[in-house]
Amino acid sequence: MFEVEDLPVGVSEVSIILNVKPDTVSSWQLRNIMPTPDAYINKGRTRLWRVQTVIEWANATNRNKANIGCDDAWQILGERKFTAESYYDKPENFTDEWGSLGDYSE
Repeated sequence: MFEVEDLPVGVSEVSIILNVKPDTVSSWQLRNIMPTPDAYINKGRTRLWRVQTVIEWANATNRNKANIGCDDAWQILGERKFTAESYYDKPENFTDEWGSLGDYSE
């Protein structure tokens, strides 16, 4: 089942959701401010978070200045031409396969 809060987002998408520069998100990663990624791809070089992980972290650290939720985050990404249809071939067939994306350890 397709659940917006489970969609994977990377640095670029996090920056769009939180309305900050991608360099800011990268800096948060380097300074270990970002939450632990929910998955790694590209042999550990690319970190991915669930939308829900990002929103919960942003709320807890006062970085969610617009007070958006998961659905709002997806709408913001959609406005940037990042749609479910372009991200997944068949979003209605989306399943939670985070375990298959990569190693969960740092």
